[in-house]
Amino acid sequence: MATETFDASVGDRIGDYLIAHRIDEDENSLLFQALHQTLRHPVAVRIPRIRLLSDRPELPGELLDYARMVAPLSHPHLVRLLDYRDTRPAPFFVFEFVRGLSLRQLIRQSGRLRWDRAIRLLTQMASALAGAWQAGLIHGRLWPGQILVTPEGSGKLILGIPALRRSLIQEDSRQAYQAPEQLSPAAPVDHQADIFALGAIGYEMLLGKRPFSGTDRSDPTPIHELTSEIPLPISQLIHRMIAFHASARIDSYAELLHELQSIRLPGWSAQD
Repeated sequence: MATETFDASVGDRIGDYLIAHRIDEDENSLLFQALHQTLRHPVAVRIPRIRLLSDRPELPGELLDYARMVAPLSHPHLVRLLDYRDTRPAPFFVFEFVRGLSLRQLIRQSGRLRWDRAIRLLTQMASALAGAWQAGLIHGRLWPGQILVTPEGSGKLILGIPALRRSLIQEDSRQAYQAPEQLSPAAPVDHQADIFALGAIGYEMLLGKRPFSGTDRSDPTPIHELTSEIPLPISQLIHRMIAFHASARIDSYAELLHELQSIRLPGWSAQD
């Protein structure tokens, strides 16, 4: 069992859940696949590290506030929060378990995605971000590792837990998706930072490479100048999403979804 000294591990029981497999970890938390002991269905459990709780006594209150904000969200393309337990020595979150790969893994395997598949995923993620925005939430750390893709090809967005986020220092792979205003401590940040990140992800899905590296925000080469396989309207839309100045970007999720849904994809409804 997790104690005041040791973090949770495979085989531990926490609440109604048996920890079965470690999925991921960082300096602030651990993510496990677990099994509900009565219902026997898989879930994902995220647990803060004991050290973090010792260093930040206010953390349980922050986590509870966040859980109460996220719990009402229900969207087909958001990973759903199922439960939060304010237990000791460590509270924990229970999320739906999504089978499949992260978009990061998928891009590594495929190199790049077919443009129609990329547009489907972009549309699904824009819809999910819009749902979160309506509830007063900004993602703020969107990158391909936060998007899960099921075997059927449907995308699921992990909102993340702000109080448990790792530092971006020396994290080039994650900094590359941050909007320019996020790199300036004094600049205000809103939903357009997430639109920027989603555009950077779209660029990477279509070309198999990121448009930016680290904190460099030099204007990248437009997609249509690098390949003739991508329709020009898609290239132009992505370039508007990753404009340096927020005022030059797509203004709202409603506008973004309208633009994405106007791109004709064979055999697909915008509501999919």
